[in-house]
Amino acid sequence: MFPLSVRSYYSLMRGCSSPNKLCECAAKLGYSGLALTDYNSLTGLWSFLAACKQYNLRPVVGVELSNCNDSSTVICLARNTVGYTNLCNLISKRLCDEHFLLEREIINHSDGVAVLSSSLSFLKNLHSSTVDLVVNLGDRPTEQASRLRKWAQQNTIPAVTVPAVIMAERDDKSLLQLMEAIRTNSRLYSQEKNNSSPVCLEPVATYRERFAVWPEVIRATKYLAERCSFTG
Repeated sequence: MFPLSVRSYYSLMRGCSSPNKLCECAAKLGYSGLALTDYNSLTGLWSFLAACKQYNLRPVVGVELSNCNDSSTVICLARNTVGYTNLCNLISKRLCDEHFLLEREIINHSDGVAVLSSSLSFLKNLHSSTVDLVVNLGDRPTEQASRLRKWAQQNTIPAVTVPAVIMAERDDKSLLQLMEAIRTNSRLYSQEKNNSSPVCLEPVATYRERFAVWPEVIRATKYLAERCSFTG
């Protein structure tokens, strides 16, 4: 098991843990490494690489890239040096181009990049392209994940487990709720009433147990992490 979607506090108001804290927790929980995928940003890269070295973890470099005209996002992971360059280009275009279109720019900057999506329409639209697509099944088997897995099998595309980690520990929930209230200009009370629980790093065994019914997903997750050879 390898966490492929992790935000740090460099995802401003969308994450609350330092790269060092995330790496410390990952090491304690038995992970061999993790991917840092901050929201439209690689700002935390050097802190992340230093923390991975400190805790003897294998880093995977990535970004959570958002579309310009809606709230959809994809996870982009650098497989090699060319992929890292394309991540930088994608982020620059996302931040500077007010007409940024996610599908178009992913196609134009796909070399060396693995693109993880849970959107069936996005996956279908890019299936015939040269983009290295990976189906994101989320953090547990669900009806939606089952439909995505079936489509992935029919189209010979890998499907992986991707818990969207946005905090290191459950104790960080109150801080994250405060940040979310500030970001959305809403009352803290409404955030506290929200029943959805932010995802923190869980023990490796938790995900292995959840996906025991789909063992190929755990294998595909491990293989994808191994394919991402760019480590800074």
